[in-house]
This record gives sequence, structure tokens and C-alpha cells, in this order.
Amino acid sequence: MNEDNGVKTETEEEKTEEISEEISENKPQKKIFTRGFIVFCSVLVAIFIASVLLNSFVFMHIQVDGPSMENTFFTGDLIVANKVKKATYGDVVIISGEKGNDLLIKRVIAMGGDELKFLSGKVYLKKAGETDFTELDEPYIKSQNSTFIYGEDPDEPFIVTVPEGEIFYMGDNRENSSDSRTARYSTCKEEQIEAVVSDFAISIKGITGFFGRLFARKTS
Repeated sequence: MNEDNGVKTETEEEKTEEISEEISENKPQKKIFTRGFIVFCSVLVAIFIASVLLNSFVFMHIQVDGPSMENTFFTGDLIVANKVKKATYGDVVIISGEKGNDLLIKRVIAMGGDELKFLSGKVYLKKAGETDFTELDEPYIKSQNSTFIYGEDPDEPFIVTVPEGEIFYMGDNRENSSDSRTARYSTCKEEQIEAVVSDFAISIKGITGFFGRLFARKTS
């Protein structure tokens, strides 16, 4: 009896030791997994906070809605615009205050003090201080020789002077764009420009990922 009991007691002790060893071996693995998970979550939170800050103060995510900028942008395109960069000739810009609470995406054609001449579907620019008009080279527009002033004879020169501190803007799809050529929109003040879309942003349009879609505002 005692021997039997002794054997049984010894076997139970061995099993207890084996279980204790297994538990001890698993503890470091659980700690590594927990630490890795915490680091992963911390990185996600940091990325999210950085995206919020950048989107608030430096960048603006835009989703295009409408045909006015074809063939540069199409409806559904996601792009990133720079809030810090100052707009200049030929820049694609995001404009506020022209269409209620909606944003516009257009291109800067002329600035304060400039004159524009429209004739036979073409655009000529005379910058402030210059004496002659120069035909604009606009490879980005959807159809060449398609820029007309609504209600005006296209075969007669139509000249516009841009007020100081304002810009004259148009969409790249000249035949289907509401812009400075209409009395409703006309020119806009420079401070209405919310952001500038850089050439690099145009080249990678659509590659903004989850955060781009999360923060994107629609433009027309």
C-alpha cells in the first residue's frame, strides 16, 4: 500500500512539474504577443493623429465631383491639395465661397491687374505691366480652341480686366465648366483659395488610401 501510494504520489508530482514548466515556457510568448499588439495599436493611433493634424493645417483631401476639370480630373478622383502653397498662373486650386458651402476645383488663368482676351476659342494673356497679349499654351484643356464667353460673339475680341487681389479661373473642360466666364461666378478673391493641387499630386491622383477617403471633401 505504502509503495503503491509512494509511486502514485511521485507520478502526480512529476505531472505537476511538467505543467508548471509548460506554463513558464508560454508566459514569455504571451508577453511578446501583448507587447507587439500594444506597439501595433500605438503606431495606428500615431498615424491617425498625424493624419488629422496634417489634414487640418497642411493638406486637404479632395474628391472630385463633376466634369468641369476633365481630362485632368474625373468624378471620383481623390487628390491631395496643399493649404500652405501660394497659387500662381496655371495652378489647379480649390476655391471656397463661390457656390455656397461647396468647394470648386479650377485652374488659375490670370491674376490681379492682368487682362485676358478671348477670340475664336483661344485665350490671350497680358500680365500687369506688359504691353502685348500672348496666346496661352494650354495642353491640359479637354478640347483645344473651345474657350468662349457665354453670350458673346466668338469672332469678336472680348477683353476682361482682373481686379487687384483677385484671380480669373476656369475649368479644363471649357465646354462644361461654370467659372469666371459667367456673371454668377466672375473672379474670386485670392483669400478664397483654400489650397493648391501640385503637379505631383496630380500624377498620383487616387492614391490616397483610407485616410484620404476618410477626410475627403467633394468639389465641383
